[in-house]
Amino acid sequence: MSIKALEHIKITDDDINWVERIMGFNIKFDKSRRNAIKNLDSVDIQAFPGSGKITLLVAKLAILSRKWRSPNSGICVLSHTNVAREEIENRLGNTDIGRRLLSHPHYIGTFHSFFDTFIVIPWLKSNGFEINRIDTEFATSIRWRKLSSGTKTYFMLNYKDHNLCQYSAEVGMINWSKKGKTYEEVLNIIKQSQEHGIFTYNEMLLYAKKALTECQSISVSIQSRFPILFIDEVQDTDAFLWDLLTNTFDQNNIKSMRQGFGDVNQAIYGSLNEEDELNVFPEILLLF
Repeated sequence: MSIKALEHIKITDDDINWVERIMGFNIKFDKSRRNAIKNLDSVDIQAFPGSGKITLLVAKLAILSRKWRSPNSGICVLSHTNVAREEIENRLGNTDIGRRLLSHPHYIGTFHSFFDTFIVIPWLKSNGFEINRIDTEFATSIRWRKLSSGTKTYFMLNYKDHNLCQYSAEVGMINWSKKGKTYEEVLNIIKQSQEHGIFTYNEMLLYAKKALTECQSISVSIQSRFPILFIDEVQDTDAFLWDLLTNTFDQNNIKSMRQGFGDVNQAIYGSLNEEDELNVFPEILLLF
């Protein structure tokens, strides 16, 4: 499918020569890396350790930013950390191109921050919630203090994790299957906490899933806002998070241009479901 934002953009060797100069540090891209920079199809790019993946991604972003025309839609770059953003700041922070990349209409940041900013916080506020603090340790600690002494003792005797005061990905509720007075007590405490605007990080992702399920127009809006998506360290994206990305960027007969950068041999899983493995990377493979 043609992506309107890319219709006028073609990356050439002259563009790559230009970005080598502005990035400094004697950076030179060989033929395989140049091919990866030029590629504007939806592909997954397998980058081996030490291959300069972040440098290549930043170079590509700089070229795209230079050619970008839309004032209202931009490029989205997501990762589990802020490494990509820090690399842009380090290499391009003092240039107009770098400043453009780090400001509206583009977004470069973490998965959690993206879903919080563009989906969950607006959706929760529209449903009457306050947002005061998103912090797993803080939320679960204050919820734990509100439990009755009997429930605390029960948790400490029966569960390795003594602090189960949050919703879980597996059932959309708290992390155990036995229902009863204990279950209802914890559930009420979680609800009270959220009514006061206090959430865990994982709860925000669960609400992202709920928002996307109940309001499909969200994905249409997001894809209009971000027609291009780059995913850094894509091999570390677990199945739950990948489903969120798919529901955000591949729904409603619209499809953004999406490229994942990573090394499938270095996968580390451990977000909402530690045992979930991402089995969709790579889809269409480009090596460098």
